Order: sequence, then structure tokens, then C-alpha cells
Amino acid sequence: MPNIYSSANVPIYPPYLNFSTIHVVICSLFVCTISWACTGITFIIGCDSLISTAALHASEKTKRMQRKYFQSLCIQLSIPLISHSLPWFYYAAIIATSQDFINQSLNNFFFSIMSSHGTVSSISLLTLTHPYRVFVLSQLRKIPFLKFCLAQKQKLHIAVASATLENTREVP
Repeated sequence: MPNIYSSANVPIYPPYLNFSTIHVVICSLFVCTISWACTGITFIIGCDSLISTAALHASEKTKRMQRKYFQSLCIQLSIPLISHSLPWFYYAAIIATSQDFINQSLNNFFFSIMSSHGTVSSISLLTLTHPYRVFVLSQLRKIPFLKFCLAQKQKLHIAVASATLENTREVP
């Protein structure tokens, strides 16, 4: 019966290619990581320069809103990137070190991170976007148990008036 696993330490055919599938998997992960990192850095630098220099005619409030949107976008883009790359780096480390034992609980943990990226992305969208956050909090305040936990903070304005002889009176 042939060995069908990609983590097997057998050479890839034709015989003059003297490296195994382990090398192919690790090199593929390395190339993908480098390309994603270069693309991400280019994206971040390009957007930051567009916000700060290209929009000279924009007001400070608009620039502040654009920076806030850009930060939210970077966070939302990093969630699937991190949640998908962590399990595969763990898998590559296991393959590279040629361990005979795979910790099943750690393996389950990393791949559950990968499967939960949709939920984490949705929660980040609801918490990072102001109109969504306001709506969700208003709906949560309607639940009797959460009404006290999420009570709106009341703004209290205190005005201080100076005391002079004309506006003070003697208290008997």
C-alpha cells in the first residue's frame, strides 16, 4: 500500500529531485508567508501615506475618521490571516521536527481557532463599527438582566461661578 500522506519523508519523483514532500510543504508556507507579509506591509504603508499626504484638502475630522476606519480594517483583515496561519505553522513545525507524537489537544485547539474566525470577524465588525455598536448596545439594553450592566452613562455638567462680594450674601 503506498504512503499517501503529504508529511511522509519520501522523495518526490522523478528521482533526480532529491527532496521530500516535507520540504515542499515548508517552502510553500514560507513563500506564502513572505508574499502575504509584503502585500500587507505595502497595503499599510500605501494607505497610511494616502490618508496623511494625499488628502491635504480634507479636514482633520475626515482624516481622523479615515484613520479610525483604516485601523478597523487592519484589525478585521488580520483576524482571518492569523486564525488561518497559526494552525498551519503549528503543522509545519510538527512536520519539520519529524515528531512521532502529535499533541491532539493542542492540534484541536489550533484548528478550532481556524474554524472560529467567522465568529470573531463578525464580533469585531459589530464592536469596531460605531453605528453597529450603538445598535447592538441599544438592543442589549432591552434585555432586563443586561439593562443594569449596560446602563448608559449620564453626562453631568458642572458650572463653576466665581464668588464676589456682589453675588454673595451673608449666611446668618
